[in-house]
Amino acid sequence: MASQSKISYTSFFLATAIVILLVTGMTIGAELYKPLKDWLAITFGHHWVGKSVIAFLAFFIIALGANSYFAKREQDIGKWATITIVLMILSSLAILGFFTLHYYKLI
Repeated sequence: MASQSKISYTSFFLATAIVILLVTGMTIGAELYKPLKDWLAITFGHHWVGKSVIAFLAFFIIALGANSYFAKREQDIGKWATITIVLMILSSLAILGFFTLHYYKLI
């Protein structure tokens, strides 16, 4: 009888949390470091598309890689959901704060 592979939802939360930080870093980084924004635009046609492709690939690579680790361990999905939500809120505030300061030419 073939063994069933166990899907770890914790690996999806981890991948989501890391991608949130990655996209936040790329968004702010591309505004502060023009060569990054130019590379994303040249490589992918537009810097938004570049960030999306990188986020998509990173999510699946991290989720698949982490699944084998988390599938064998006890999971606290509530903790990981909380971490992901907190990172989403903090990253949203960081982007909002950055672009507000950028708009008023303070950065």
